[in-house]
Amino acid sequence: MRTILEAQIWPQAGAGDITALNAGLAASSKAKGTFIERALFYDRIAIPTTDFGILQILIHWLTLKGFRAAIDAGTLKFLRYGQLLAYVGNGGGILQAQLDPGPNQWPWQKQALHGTFDEAIELQIRHSPLVPDWERDTLLRAVAQVSNPIEINDDYFKTSISEETYKDILADPALLAILRRLYPGQKISLPKMPGVAPNQVRILSDHADAMNDGPLLALLVALLNVQILMSSSMENCDFSTYRHATSILRRKLERSGVLQVARLSPIKSVNIPGIPDIGGAVQEGRLDFSDCWKLSQSKNARRFREWLSLQAPSDTKDFQAAYLEMLRDEPAIAKAKPKLMR
Repeated sequence: MRTILEAQIWPQAGAGDITALNAGLAASSKAKGTFIERALFYDRIAIPTTDFGILQILIHWLTLKGFRAAIDAGTLKFLRYGQLLAYVGNGGGILQAQLDPGPNQWPWQKQALHGTFDEAIELQIRHSPLVPDWERDTLLRAVAQVSNPIEINDDYFKTSISEETYKDILADPALLAILRRLYPGQKISLPKMPGVAPNQVRILSDHADAMNDGPLLALLVALLNVQILMSSSMENCDFSTYRHATSILRRKLERSGVLQVARLSPIKSVNIPGIPDIGGAVQEGRLDFSDCWKLSQSKNARRFREWLSLQAPSDTKDFQAAYLEMLRDEPAIAKAKPKLMR
């Protein structure tokens, strides 16, 4: 089964407002276009999450019936990492942390973010306005069956996330240049960067300006390493992440002695000029999301993905022919504006 870890639709709330981030993701035409593009090329989309808010978003996008069909077909997988990535002062550096509500009770949205794996699933389904009472228990069980907790013990986190992140930064000239710009003339210890008080904790979130903040930049690289760990838990599946990650990944390969093999990978395939840009058309509102989702679950699309898996095509003409064959019963979608060489 062809699988991709789609980390571009994993909101990072930190200690902030997860409700607003989820609402923004649900309304994002870019996120919808990305999701459709992945569904065309992959049999299964594995989605990282912290609060399982993606459940309500997908039910909204796909309808409850479509969401349940995708669950039953094995098209969706959820990986829940229930920790926060934190940078701790006094030399603590990069750690994983959890928030405690203290004597106060959190709103259910925050409880889903910081509570247990089972709580998070139950809260999202119970509070979904699109899931009737009589379907909640069966849907909860179905979601739990396609969901895995990602738990990293502290020793493994130290070596495979924290220390690996420091190595990544030291090996990347672009990241080092950012740190030199932020801390001119200063000797930088990555676990003990300037500007973080001994009792201070910095937490990664989507609102953070990581390009202008050393500790948050380190946490952004740490997030990539968590995503790599998630990918390895899914048999080293492909994964899609933030756009600044390319150079970091390349230098990881160089550092480990792994040589990249030049072939037409699925991620590169979506950028071939001349084929209909379905994800882009959904993003721009020129194609209906539900029509494209139906296409992705059709027999023609399944045959296309099987062909991709068996052929590993190296010729763009072969790929174009197979892609257009997938669209032969969908003339309106096939007429979408083609991708252009940039």
